[in-house]
Amino acid sequence: MLAGQVKFTMPVKPSQFTVAAGLHYMHGEDDASYLRNRNGERDYLIGTAGAQWSIPIKNVPLSLGADIFYNFEDYSAGDVAPFPASDEDETLGYVFSAVLGQLKKRNDWLLGYYYAHIETFAVNASYAQDDWVRFGNGAQTDSSDIEGHEVRVGYAASANINLLARVYLVDAITTRQDGNRFRLDLNWRF
Repeated sequence: MLAGQVKFTMPVKPSQFTVAAGLHYMHGEDDASYLRNRNGERDYLIGTAGAQWSIPIKNVPLSLGADIFYNFEDYSAGDVAPFPASDEDETLGYVFSAVLGQLKKRNDWLLGYYYAHIETFAVNASYAQDDWVRFGNGAQTDSSDIEGHEVRVGYAASANINLLARVYLVDAITTRQDGNRFRLDLNWRF
């Protein structure tokens, strides 16, 4: 895998605007056997772009974000097997977010909303995040071909301890799977 990213941050008083772009190349190898659904055999050339605007509202931070990623590889029907040939152009992904608040000091709170649409080949599903769904098996995720929502609610008991509750309401785009789940994290910084 080869990857590179550039980031630019510009203060616009009292807010801040950040943009980033990257390119990720993953070289597939014939007869690779350790990744699910032939993910190790396929090449991926994924371009990413993101933007975030952060502004305080009455001393409470508000952050609005958008991320997009696109796999530039041109797959044939044979390349996408074991998926249906109709999935060969499923190469786009995007995430929109809005987060109000932060969890930095005692009695801080946070509310967040995320919407994601990640098509089958927008990312290499074997290396994707697995917070949103538990598609795959016990040893390896299969986190693409998803569309849905995440809602976050957090509270900081102290500067070092916070609780973060998350609800995920997710469906597969091309199959009948769903990934609806609830997660509660206790975070303790040392």
